[in-house]
Amino acid sequence: MAKKNPSNHGKVITKKEIADIKRLVKEGNNSTKIAKQVGRTLGSLRKLAFDNEISLRVKKKTK
Repeated sequence: MAKKNPSNHGKVITKKEIADIKRLVKEGNNSTKIAKQVGRTLGSLRKLAFDNEISLRVKKKTK
């Protein structure tokens, strides 16, 4: 049996969502947490980041 599509399948990504993702990345959240908070799949988040030139790499926090 095929997997069911997520409820937001095909939903347009807004500028607010992009701004939220940039903010969450800047705060040091990893991609899994960001995807859950934004309500997108991890694959969708990665594609969105690639298309908008957003780095999802977590930078090490300095003490």
